[in-house]
Amino acid sequence: MNDAIDIAVDSGGNLFIADRDNERVRRVDAATGVITTVAGNGMYGYSGEGGPATSAGLAGPSGVAIDSAGNLFIADTYSYRVRRVDGATQVITTVVGNGMDCFSGDGGPATDAALCEPWGVTLDSAGNLFIADTGNRIRRVDGVTGVITTVAGNGIDGYAGDGGPATAAALFVPSGVAVDSAGSLFIADTGNQRIRRVDSVTGVISTVAGNGYLNPYYSCGGYSGDGVPATSAELNCPSGIAVDSAGNLFIADSGNQRIRRVDSVTGVISTVAGNGIPGEAGDGGPATSAELYEPSGVAVDSAGNLFIADRAGTVRRVDAATQVITTVAGGGAGGDGGPASSAQLKYPLGVAVDGAGNVFIAEWFGFRVRRVDAATGVISTVAGDGTEGFSGDGGPSTSAQLAGATGVVVDSTGNLFIVDAFNARIREVIVSR
Repeated sequence: MNDAIDIAVDSGGNLFIADRDNERVRRVDAATGVITTVAGNGMYGYSGEGGPATSAGLAGPSGVAIDSAGNLFIADTYSYRVRRVDGATQVITTVVGNGMDCFSGDGGPATDAALCEPWGVTLDSAGNLFIADTGNRIRRVDGVTGVITTVAGNGIDGYAGDGGPATAAALFVPSGVAVDSAGSLFIADTGNQRIRRVDSVTGVISTVAGNGYLNPYYSCGGYSGDGVPATSAELNCPSGIAVDSAGNLFIADSGNQRIRRVDSVTGVISTVAGNGIPGEAGDGGPATSAELYEPSGVAVDSAGNLFIADRAGTVRRVDAATQVITTVAGGGAGGDGGPASSAQLKYPLGVAVDGAGNVFIAEWFGFRVRRVDAATGVISTVAGDGTEGFSGDGGPSTSAQLAGATGVVVDSTGNLFIVDAFNARIREVIVSR
């Protein structure tokens, strides 16, 4: 893999990896460990709409998410779109974004809206899609009407607004989103070195992790605070976030080479993976003793196992019972059709897991979305033909071009949504019409 930047896990334990620099999303089968490409043809660009996802071009796929029906959503960052891979047919389509790099479209159809480098994506239990539109705001696409609206951010870079309406708040390069079981929205406010929360009932925004420390000499955050309230802790470029079934928050603290956890009851923060040293060592031992390399994506499966997308080109797994870390995808030179742990990923950015446990990977510079089968462990391409561009709407998802897939998400019917960032679109691979 080449920059595994995000991951997602389906209900069957299959792993999906945003293999960003390979412009693919890849899948690791939960049973066999075999890796396959599920989206992207390896070429940078936007193409393939309406065709097989593995023939589509992606442009920096950086985020992935999966719905309960196995549909995959991909943040195709440099296509400025979110794309969807249908769980049954593997056809790719754009579901958000018109390919323009700006801000427009609130109150209208999501496909007519402009996005500015969409990065992270997630879905709530009702099928509503949330997008971390890094240059703008947090956008929401209604699962029934397809209408897009802003739910957080006023479009001005900065840090302001806690205690008031989220739409009046200032954000700074929001790159990750997650939703808990109550419908509250969590935002990785990367440039502010904080995690923020939007209450599902009141719409009020607050900070739940990070004190905003910024090193004046290096323009980065810091590392401190384990064992204390999360709002007193220092973070360093937090990116991917995930919430488990108990409401615990997991943070890819990228600049600190760690994964942090905020307890849902106490609000106390701790490190659950990474020793702070950039690298790839530590498989087979405690996760907190392992090296990570700029972890950017996190996902939690139904059993509480933690998956980490690492920019070294690997996806790691922390066992919920033993806390032992292992590599489940990447680190090799192989391709589709074999074990995921022997496959090469190119900058995987986003991950998502569907209800069957299949894992989807947004492979940013591979211009693909890959899928790891939960039963066999085989990796395959489900969207993207590996070339950069924009094409393929209405055709097989594997024939489409993507341009920067940064995130993926799967809805409850198995449709896949892809953040096609440089095409400024969200694209969809549809199960059926």
